[in-house]
Amino acid sequence: MEVLVRDPPIITPRPQPQYHGQVGEEVTLVCGGQGSPTPKVNWRRRDSHNLPRDRTSIIGGNLTIRNLHKSDHAYYECVVSNEIATLVTTTQLLVEGTTPHPPYNISAETQSFSIKLSWLPGYPGGKDWKQQYIVW
Repeated sequence: MEVLVRDPPIITPRPQPQYHGQVGEEVTLVCGGQGSPTPKVNWRRRDSHNLPRDRTSIIGGNLTIRNLHKSDHAYYECVVSNEIATLVTTTQLLVEGTTPHPPYNISAETQSFSIKLSWLPGYPGGKDWKQQYIVW
């Protein structure tokens, strides 16, 4: 009789909740896994956009993005999996030194002679940058 001991993966080290980088710089998002069998570590964007092949590499579970662009600003998921289970953890990459991002979750409530608009502000493009909105 043969007994195989298998352990579900654990995420270690875990990525930081947030990473910051300037346009044109390089940033490395850290993630790893342990378990039996040894888990595979992969990265993906939470918004389903593809990682830029020419500017990214995954080495030892860590995702490196070179020559940061405004479009790299996103939530990223580290996926650690083996035959037993798949675990996912999320981190956010903030790309600074860009133009402001558009607002999101825009909603409108109409009445006979008025409209109420609401939204959540987009990332301003840098720390402590003030945003203003004009409604036409």
